Amino acid sequence: MRKDKEVFMNKQESDILRTLFMEPFINQRILSETSGHSLGVVNRSIKALINAGYLSEDIRPTEKAKYEYSAKAPKNAIILAAGYGMRMVPINLSTPKGLLEVNGEPLIERTIKELHEVGVADITIVVGHLKEPFYQWAKEWKGVELIENPFYDVCNNIGSLYTAREHLEDCIILDGDQIIYNSSILDPHFTLSGYNAVWCEGETNEWLMTVENGIVQSCSRTGGVHGWQLYSVSRWSTEDGRKLKKHLEYEFDRGNRDIYWDDVAMSCHFEDYTLGIREMRSEDIIEIDSLDELAAIDHSYEAYGTNTENKGAKDNVTLH
Repeated sequence: MRKDKEVFMNKQESDILRTLFMEPFINQRILSETSGHSLGVVNRSIKALINAGYLSEDIRPTEKAKYEYSAKAPKNAIILAAGYGMRMVPINLSTPKGLLEVNGEPLIERTIKELHEVGVADITIVVGHLKEPFYQWAKEWKGVELIENPFYDVCNNIGSLYTAREHLEDCIILDGDQIIYNSSILDPHFTLSGYNAVWCEGETNEWLMTVENGIVQSCSRTGGVHGWQLYSVSRWSTEDGRKLKKHLEYEFDRGNRDIYWDDVAMSCHFEDYTLGIREMRSEDIIEIDSLDELAAIDHSYEAYGTNTENKGAKDNVTLH
């Protein structure tokens, strides 16, 4: 269990401050409606933010708040799109998963447009399997850089982020097989580094985080009940990005290459980070891991049948 060493702005306070940046303050009741928090939470948060120097007495963001709000906004994005995608056979034999069209638009293209919506224009895409089509596609996209992962077929996705490790400061990291339906979940402003997450009341076998006072206390890789399900959208500050780079190099160079890159911060070196979460709803994003999931969204793929025999395939052949 993590022991908090410092006092951090909790999630409610972060939400209130972020709302005040977007909407001028009128009164607590309207702020409650806009932020989604109760009137009591709004009043307590305002008091705490004033005491911490983030709000003035007339409930306006201070220069301190403006500086931190700007300083902690990711300047670039990394999209991992190097892997094979075993559960997408046969449609990925000639087209990389990230460039598969869903309802007429390539998967990765939609993600880039959503990043542009929130002001992130400097985008690095890590490619590997069927990399050539990406180079042709990228000619039409300003601000997109491709980096080749030479380890995509022999390592888990730690190889992709290791390849892009020089870009980790002030960044947002995503997978290339996601469909984002709500661009606000990519809002680049944050207080603590960490992942987007959805509250899971029932049982899940996905990665599940325990969170207290806005800070991640632990993460189960095998799931559980009553926790925050981790999604592959994360933000990293300058300081945490530098630590992540160092820890990636340490694990990769010593041969620990069969792990997810997320294991580095969430398991191997967990105590070196103080991570938060960005709450969202399950309908805000879909992660496409199989041909069945793709066909459920775009019925034109139903003709390819199902690929349930590959369900549970090892992650070094999925999209990373």
